Amino acid sequence: MSRKFLVEFPFEQTWERLKIEINLKNLNELVDIIGISQSVVSKRKKENIFPVEWAYIVSKKKNLNIDWILEGTGPVRPGDQEGKKLELEFLADIGKWLQNKEEIRPEVYDWFKFEFKERFPEFPNWNKKEKNNDEDREDNSIQEANIA
Repeated sequence: MSRKFLVEFPFEQTWERLKIEINLKNLNELVDIIGISQSVVSKRKKENIFPVEWAYIVSKKKNLNIDWILEGTGPVRPGDQEGKKLELEFLADIGKWLQNKEEIRPEVYDWFKFEFKERFPEFPNWNKKEKNNDEDREDNSIQEANIA
């Protein structure tokens, strides 16, 4: 029986998060943490798949939240709720800054939006998916209310 990943996580996005958080300089450092060969890591990078098993090993060795490693969601470290609060405060600060700048120089908002999309090209697709999920939850709530 061949082994097939039920869920595949994008290597590049996961690698970027790990590089920044645990200061990895190159793939050889990831090889050392996981304890596998360079060729296996290179193969997975080419396939753009970051295996869950690797994320588990990294999470244990570096005290990172596995959901954050694989999806970029939740706190970076287990039990780090303060980090989530700081993230939300940071996003609120960005919103206030943009509002303030937009009053003075309206083009700043467009500039920020463009630069954000350039830096995070996956965001527009993620945003559409989130909106669809919200609409599905709302539809389900309406149906449940009608049944009750």
